[in-house]
Amino acid sequence: MSDAPEPVHNPLRGSPALARASASALQDLFEAAEQRHYVAGDVIIRQGEPGDGLIVLLDGRAHALLRSGDGDHLLGEFRNGDVFGEMALVTREARSADVIADSDVHALFIPAREFDRLASRHLELGGVLTRLISDRLGQGIRDGFGDKKVEGYRILRSLGRGGMSVVYRARDERTGELVALKMMSYRLIYDALALARFHHEAELMQQLDHPNIARLMRLFPAFHTYFLVMELCEGADVQRMSTSAARCPNAKCARSWDSSRMRSSTSTIAALCTAT
Repeated sequence: MSDAPEPVHNPLRGSPALARASASALQDLFEAAEQRHYVAGDVIIRQGEPGDGLIVLLDGRAHALLRSGDGDHLLGEFRNGDVFGEMALVTREARSADVIADSDVHALFIPAREFDRLASRHLELGGVLTRLISDRLGQGIRDGFGDKKVEGYRILRSLGRGGMSVVYRARDERTGELVALKMMSYRLIYDALALARFHHEAELMQQLDHPNIARLMRLFPAFHTYFLVMELCEGADVQRMSTSAARCPNAKCARSWDSSRMRSSTSTIAALCTAT
């Protein structure tokens, strides 16, 4: 008869958000975690408080609520296996929203200091968090960056997302000017090639000066990623314009669209402002 201890069940193995973490990483996270219990109505994490850890919901339901100047906005709902609190761990900023229990909740709390220690041992854990953030940002008009202030710009709402970035409508609080903030996706912040492409795009855009091409104002790092500040062009997006160019009643308009598309070296440089 073997005297080996029975293996301890690790509930983190059932979390889809942690599916790419190794078995040893999940075991170390489980051993570092603290059990937490909440009842319906409890605030599990509070907007504005320091991001002191990551939470994995094992059983129960909860929702995320962004409190901003124009009211409260539902950001999402959480079920068994979901992870939240990741934004503050990556950005090192305060919590971006409340998370409130909708039922009795059993969760694991992983302190930030423990997660950082384990992420240096299990390098894939950094990627787990950044993929989780990138999957959530830009999915709706409001997300975890809603109403945040970055380098003097107040983020108002999400305009859209692509493979490399999320674009936000923002206001320069010094001048009141509306701008587009293009944020490099967190999925790519550890990808040296993608980072080089993002910077190369900025360099190319700085060389362009045309009334139908969005003007680049500046590039800066923030929240552990990079932002481009661009002229905000109201109107249809490039995809919609490309599908409707054939129906354009003005032949000159259609020719202009074709020539602009040919000159663009990247899809984002072809962020054409709609002409009236």
